[in-house]
Amino acid sequence: PIALLLKLVAMTVPIWVYGMDPPKHLIENVDVGKMVASAMGVDLAAMTAELFVDLDTTDLKYTVNTTDPTYPFATVESFVFPLGTDYFLVDDERNMLPGVTVYAPMTGKLYISEVAIQKIADSRL
Repeated sequence: PIALLLKLVAMTVPIWVYGMDPPKHLIENVDVGKMVASAMGVDLAAMTAELFVDLDTTDLKYTVNTTDPTYPFATVESFVFPLGTDYFLVDDERNMLPGVTVYAPMTGKLYISEVAIQKIADSRL
């Protein structure tokens, strides 16, 4: 094995790599995910667009409630999205999603998956 060193925020972390031609230099931490995605044939931009839709770019009405730090949630239309989870609730029924609900408090942005948006749209019919 070859020790690969990753430059993190303020430190270097070794990663052991096996293979025919492993890299032998420092790799920035943000590049590791890109390398893995490339090796797996995953399009990160497409996956990000599918899993994390900024609700401000939609016509959906939402509120975010972080009053109780043990149960932060967002309400999108009549759907309840516990933050940091991969499901939403309708009439207390759990509906699984392909990605997690993300709230960025510094920007006030809420992100949910395209699947969730489609389920909300379907409920309007």
